[in-house]
Amino acid sequence: MQNNTLNELLIIGNGFDLQCKLKTKYTDFFSKKYGIDFLTEKYIEKFPEQTVIQCKQKAIDFFINVFKEKLYNLNVEKFIQSNSDSYGYLINYFKQIFRQNFSDFEPTLTNWDIIFISSYVLMSNSDKFQWVDIEKMIFKTVTIVS
Repeated sequence: MQNNTLNELLIIGNGFDLQCKLKTKYTDFFSKKYGIDFLTEKYIEKFPEQTVIQCKQKAIDFFINVFKEKLYNLNVEKFIQSNSDSYGYLINYFKQIFRQNFSDFEPTLTNWDIIFISSYVLMSNSDKFQWVDIEKMIFKTVTIVS
């Protein structure tokens, strides 16, 4: 008896998933993970006369404005000098932002989330994530660390 178990996975980026209307873009992932979808639902309830697209844009704008302000107010030099546990400090700092501004939503965060949120908020030329930008961020971060 021969074992014909396949041990390989081939991923082809041909857009078949998108053609099938699957929500598999990075923007879909981040919108759910970081509460943009949650905020959009809140805005739909609060502003029923507006379209879903308008409410989603309000949610994105609110998210960016909140985090931009908090990132600009983060004293990086003081943070580096006084925190031996920078991982815990940044995670808690970002969780606190979520608690203060997104009352019923608190995501599970990792260091990568901090990088993605910070990069997203500080990108001046784009209002949404692009997959190449994310891969570039990962590459630069891994290159700097190693």
